[in-house]
Amino acid sequence: MTSEDIKRIRSKLDMNISKFSEHIGVHWTTVSRWENGHQAVSNAYVKLLQQEESYLDRTAKRREKSIST
Repeated sequence: MTSEDIKRIRSKLDMNISKFSEHIGVHWTTVSRWENGHQAVSNAYVKLLQQEESYLDRTAKRREKSIST
């Protein structure tokens, strides 16, 4: 998972670094290091963040579908 992936997911959640870090259970400095590419995201958090993004994408598609019908 890249720093851009982290930024994209956080943006989809519309959260600042502090709120995002609380949401996923890490210190805000960890998120900052991930986003700046100074620290790799552990496998456990990669999986968590992938699930989070998948959920967000499915939810957005459902909203789009309900709006268009």
